[in-house]
Amino acid sequence: MDVMSFIEIFENKRHEDERGYLSKFVSLSETLLGNPFPVSEVFRSKTNVGFVRGMHLQSGISSNTRIIHLLSGHVLTYFIDLRSESTTFGKILRVETPSDVSRTFLVPAGIAHGYLAIQDSEVLYLSDKPHDPTEDIGVNPLSEEFNWPFAPKGISKRDSEFPTLETYLNSNNNL
Repeated sequence: MDVMSFIEIFENKRHEDERGYLSKFVSLSETLLGNPFPVSEVFRSKTNVGFVRGMHLQSGISSNTRIIHLLSGHVLTYFIDLRSESTTFGKILRVETPSDVSRTFLVPAGIAHGYLAIQDSEVLYLSDKPHDPTEDIGVNPLSEEFNWPFAPKGISKRDSEFPTLETYLNSNNNL
Protein backbone atom coordinates (compact mmCIF):
# COMPACT_ATOMS: atom_id res chain seq x y z
CA MET A 1 0.00 0.00 0.00
CA ASP A 2 1.52 3.32 -1.00
CA VAL A 3 1.16 6.50 1.04
CA MET A 4 -2.05 7.58 -0.69
CA SER A 5 -3.70 4.14 -0.52
CA PHE A 6 -5.44 4.42 2.84
CA ILE A 7 -8.35 2.46 1.38
CA GLU A 8 -8.37 -0.81 -0.52
CA ILE A 9 -9.61 -0.70 -4.10
CA PHE A 10 -10.78 -3.91 -5.74
CA GLU A 11 -10.99 -4.04 -9.53
CA ASN A 12 -13.80 -6.53 -10.12
CA LYS A 13 -13.67 -9.08 -12.91
CA ARG A 14 -16.67 -9.71 -15.12
CA HIS A 15 -17.73 -12.82 -16.96
CA GLU A 16 -19.72 -11.72 -19.99
CA ASP A 17 -21.72 -13.69 -22.50
CA GLU A 18 -24.87 -13.24 -24.59
CA ARG A 19 -27.04 -13.12 -21.43
CA GLY A 20 -25.17 -10.18 -19.92
CA TYR A 21 -22.53 -10.39 -17.20
CA LEU A 22 -21.75 -11.77 -13.75
CA SER A 23 -19.40 -9.91 -11.41
CA LYS A 24 -18.41 -10.66 -7.83
CA PHE A 25 -17.82 -7.26 -6.28
CA VAL A 26 -16.43 -8.54 -3.01
CA SER A 27 -15.81 -11.78 -1.17
CA LEU A 28 -16.75 -11.03 2.41
CA SER A 29 -14.81 -14.05 3.70
CA GLU A 30 -11.57 -12.73 2.14
CA THR A 31 -11.96 -9.05 3.03
CA LEU A 32 -9.88 -7.45 5.82
CA LEU A 33 -6.83 -9.69 5.42
CA GLY A 34 -8.73 -12.94 5.75
CA ASN A 35 -11.08 -11.85 8.54
CA PRO A 36 -14.79 -12.05 7.72
CA PHE A 37 -16.55 -8.72 7.29
CA PRO A 38 -19.53 -8.60 9.67
CA VAL A 39 -22.27 -6.93 7.63
CA SER A 40 -24.54 -5.04 10.00
CA GLU A 41 -26.42 -2.86 7.51
CA VAL A 42 -26.75 -2.45 3.76
CA PHE A 43 -27.73 0.84 2.11
CA ARG A 44 -28.46 1.70 -1.50
CA SER A 45 -28.51 5.29 -2.73
CA LYS A 46 -29.49 6.86 -6.02
CA THR A 47 -27.96 10.22 -6.87
CA ASN A 48 -29.04 12.35 -9.79
CA VAL A 49 -26.45 13.70 -12.21
CA GLY A 50 -24.62 16.76 -10.91
CA PHE A 51 -25.38 16.29 -7.21
CA VAL A 52 -22.85 15.57 -4.45
CA ARG A 53 -23.24 13.22 -1.49
CA GLY A 54 -20.79 13.41 1.39
CA MET A 55 -18.25 13.79 2.89
CA HIS A 56 -19.60 11.46 5.59
CA LEU A 57 -18.39 9.12 8.32
CA GLN A 58 -19.35 7.89 11.76
CA SER A 59 -17.39 8.77 14.90
CA GLY A 60 -16.96 7.43 18.43
CA ILE A 61 -18.12 3.91 19.17
CA SER A 62 -20.07 4.00 15.89
CA SER A 63 -16.94 4.40 13.72
CA ASN A 64 -17.48 1.91 10.97
CA THR A 65 -15.70 0.20 8.14
CA ARG A 66 -17.64 0.29 4.88
CA ILE A 67 -17.61 -1.53 1.60
CA ILE A 68 -18.76 0.79 -1.18
CA HIS A 69 -19.67 -0.39 -4.68
CA LEU A 70 -20.98 1.53 -7.69
CA LEU A 71 -24.01 -0.36 -9.03
CA SER A 72 -24.69 1.94 -11.99
CA GLY A 73 -23.73 5.29 -13.38
CA HIS A 74 -20.47 7.24 -13.24
CA VAL A 75 -19.07 8.92 -10.13
CA LEU A 76 -16.07 10.95 -9.01
CA THR A 77 -15.32 9.80 -5.48
CA TYR A 78 -13.27 11.46 -2.77
CA PHE A 79 -11.90 9.89 0.40
CA ILE A 80 -10.31 11.92 3.23
CA ASP A 81 -8.20 10.36 5.98
CA LEU A 82 -9.45 11.97 9.21
CA ARG A 83 -7.58 9.62 11.57
CA SER A 84 -5.30 11.99 13.50
CA GLU A 85 -2.75 9.23 14.27
CA SER A 86 -2.46 8.21 10.60
CA THR A 87 0.55 9.04 8.43
CA THR A 88 -1.95 10.08 5.75
CA PHE A 89 -4.02 12.32 8.06
CA GLY A 90 -5.73 15.06 6.05
CA LYS A 91 -4.83 13.52 2.70
CA ILE A 92 -7.44 13.31 -0.05
CA LEU A 93 -7.73 10.43 -2.50
CA ARG A 94 -9.74 11.04 -5.69
CA VAL A 95 -10.96 8.08 -7.76
CA GLU A 96 -13.13 8.28 -10.86
CA THR A 97 -15.30 5.25 -11.56
CA PRO A 98 -17.05 5.29 -14.94
CA SER A 99 -19.95 2.95 -15.67
CA ASP A 100 -17.77 0.50 -17.62
CA VAL A 101 -15.42 -0.11 -14.65
CA SER A 102 -16.47 -2.43 -11.83
CA ARG A 103 -14.74 -1.17 -8.69
CA THR A 104 -15.30 -1.78 -4.98
CA PHE A 105 -13.76 0.18 -2.10
CA LEU A 106 -12.97 -1.06 1.40
CA VAL A 107 -13.08 2.10 3.52
CA PRO A 108 -11.68 1.86 7.07
CA ALA A 109 -13.21 3.65 10.04
CA GLY A 110 -12.04 7.27 10.19
CA ILE A 111 -12.12 7.85 6.43
CA ALA A 112 -14.72 10.30 5.10
CA HIS A 113 -16.35 9.45 1.77
CA GLY A 114 -18.35 11.42 -0.77
CA TYR A 115 -18.94 11.61 -4.48
CA LEU A 116 -20.25 13.63 -7.40
CA ALA A 117 -22.63 11.87 -9.79
CA ILE A 118 -21.28 12.42 -13.31
CA GLN A 119 -24.33 10.41 -14.50
CA ASP A 120 -27.39 9.29 -12.56
CA SER A 121 -25.79 6.75 -10.22
CA GLU A 122 -26.64 4.05 -7.71
CA VAL A 123 -24.21 3.10 -4.94
CA LEU A 124 -24.33 0.16 -2.53
CA TYR A 125 -22.90 0.50 1.00
CA LEU A 126 -22.20 -2.37 3.41
CA SER A 127 -21.35 -1.36 6.97
CA ASP A 128 -19.90 -3.40 9.82
CA LYS A 129 -21.85 -1.38 12.44
CA PRO A 130 -25.36 0.08 12.64
CA HIS A 131 -25.73 3.70 11.58
CA ASP A 132 -26.05 6.09 14.54
CA PRO A 133 -27.35 9.55 13.56
CA THR A 134 -25.89 11.03 16.78
CA GLU A 135 -22.38 10.01 15.61
CA ASP A 136 -22.69 11.43 12.05
CA ILE A 137 -19.85 13.78 11.21
CA GLY A 138 -18.41 15.07 8.00
CA VAL A 139 -16.71 17.71 5.94
CA ASN A 140 -18.48 20.18 3.66
CA PRO A 141 -18.07 18.77 0.14
CA LEU A 142 -17.91 22.29 -1.28
CA SER A 143 -14.67 23.00 0.62
CA GLU A 144 -12.15 24.58 -1.73
CA GLU A 145 -9.80 21.58 -1.37
CA PHE A 146 -12.09 19.51 -3.62
CA ASN A 147 -11.57 20.05 -7.29
CA TRP A 148 -14.93 19.12 -8.78
CA PRO A 149 -14.82 19.03 -12.60
CA PHE A 150 -17.91 21.27 -12.73
CA ALA A 151 -20.00 23.19 -10.21
CA PRO A 152 -22.28 20.70 -8.42
CA LYS A 153 -26.04 21.26 -8.78
CA GLY A 154 -26.40 20.92 -5.04
CA ILE A 155 -25.78 19.18 -1.74
CA SER A 156 -28.00 18.41 1.23
CA LYS A 157 -28.65 21.02 3.91
CA ARG A 158 -26.87 18.77 6.44
CA ASP A 159 -23.76 18.50 4.23
CA SER A 160 -23.69 22.27 3.71
CA GLU A 161 -23.55 22.74 7.50
CA PHE A 162 -20.46 20.55 7.98
CA PRO A 163 -17.19 22.46 8.53
CA THR A 164 -14.79 23.03 5.66
CA LEU A 165 -11.91 20.59 5.46
CA GLU A 166 -9.47 23.25 6.66
CA THR A 167 -11.65 24.04 9.69
CA TYR A 168 -12.08 20.35 10.49
CA LEU A 169 -8.33 19.62 10.27
CA ASN A 170 -7.53 22.60 12.53
CA SER A 171 -10.07 21.60 15.17
CA ASN A 172 -9.39 19.40 18.17
CA ASN A 173 -12.25 17.07 17.26
CA ASN A 174 -10.18 14.75 15.08
CA LEU A 175 -10.64 11.01 15.28
